Amino acid sequence: MLTEIFTKNLDIIFFIYGLAFFVMGISIFAQQLSVRRNSIFELSNIIWILAGFGVTHALNEWLDMAGIVKGYNSNIWNLIRVLVLTLSFALFFEFGLRLILLNLRKLKLLEKWVTFTLTLFVIMLIFISKQERSIWPRYLLGFPGGVLSAFGFFIYYRRNKALLDPLGFRRYFLTAVFSIGIYAILGGIITPKADFFPASLINNASFLNLTGIPVQVFRAICAGFLAWSVWNILIVFDWELKARLLNSEKLAAMGKFASIIGHEFRNQLGAMGISVYFLKTKLQSDDERIGKHLENLQRQLIETNRIIENILVFSKTRIPELKDVDLRAILLNSIAKFQPPDGMKIDTQIDEDLPKIRGDELQLSQVFVNIIANALQAMEDKGNLTVTAVRDKDFVEVLFTDTGPGIREEDNEKIFEPFFSTKVHGTGLGLAICKEIVEAHGGDIEIESEPGKGATIIVGLPIRG
Repeated sequence: MLTEIFTKNLDIIFFIYGLAFFVMGISIFAQQLSVRRNSIFELSNIIWILAGFGVTHALNEWLDMAGIVKGYNSNIWNLIRVLVLTLSFALFFEFGLRLILLNLRKLKLLEKWVTFTLTLFVIMLIFISKQERSIWPRYLLGFPGGVLSAFGFFIYYRRNKALLDPLGFRRYFLTAVFSIGIYAILGGIITPKADFFPASLINNASFLNLTGIPVQVFRAICAGFLAWSVWNILIVFDWELKARLLNSEKLAAMGKFASIIGHEFRNQLGAMGISVYFLKTKLQSDDERIGKHLENLQRQLIETNRIIENILVFSKTRIPELKDVDLRAILLNSIAKFQPPDGMKIDTQIDEDLPKIRGDELQLSQVFVNIIANALQAMEDKGNLTVTAVRDKDFVEVLFTDTGPGIREEDNEKIFEPFFSTKVHGTGLGLAICKEIVEAHGGDIEIESEPGKGATIIVGLPIRG
């Protein structure tokens, strides 16, 4: 009874199946219009590929539906249908691969050729094989793409667990993992029947005989759960956008307040500095303690004035004056400003052919000097700092890796916030200024660290501003 109902209404199942993927794809594309590259969630850089899979796979299901309703079964029609299926699964595979590579950066060279080569191989099999054509994209792209995507979502969730769990996104990521994993089997392993294993044993007909329900029904259910989970995962970007707007308003108010206070304090400090200088020149005493106290007072005035200068710099809106700059020269000049003590070393691994970028030389130098100074202070006169600069597609990545004590996991997300510092006498403005400058250049800055294993600050800058 149930089998007959589903079999007679396969066109409706294909429509619902396609609609779930189409809604998922369009939702992602719409969300991407408001998400910038410098999102703290790396998923935002690749999720458009999943959207492409959703839209093209929806088209494939609707082509199947049209074939049932209109009775289309010509060779040209079937070829178009299987090529659309291949394209959708190629995007699925590419998304899964890139999601894995977010966590395994050392394998990035694979990213350029694997999907392209595998897709060409599948297309070749489609034209030369005498078997059902749709088997090849399912076996070679759909199933591994699903496995990679499910595993990649799980790893990504584990890496960002501390940030995602308080926001309530755990169930959405785990639902995505399970729905994609099950879909990988239903859509990638269960295929039309063929005269070779596993299609000779595990196929649409054997699944129907076993369950009494067409496999397309279960695929549609998985598509629904995946669309629901991705729809909710996208909320994290809305949350981030609102947080950025709220933070910018808060920083603007803080900057205005800091500017007023800073100017007033600096005037008072100027008067105090003049008084100390006058006392040092006029006050003669055999008591060395008086001279030491005056020296100490002058040092504290200089340090306080430096802190106020940082506050004033942070409070001002800095629009970078963009022009073509030699990033390699800026890096080397920034490093040359430091003379590390014995027991400490700065190593460089900067590409000789590093491309020029659009940037503000003074501001970029300020960023690099701040980061280097922080790293050297963190290592406390003992350790190595390695500065690496490489091209990554349309961006240049600059990495500052130190061998210091590292940063606690709970502090990683706060490290770029104004007035947050892990140093006893730190103002917490150095890295906040760095973040503001880098983002004004259209780039991003992040930190990777484990306690006891040092820290790496990664600055990504667009080659064309």
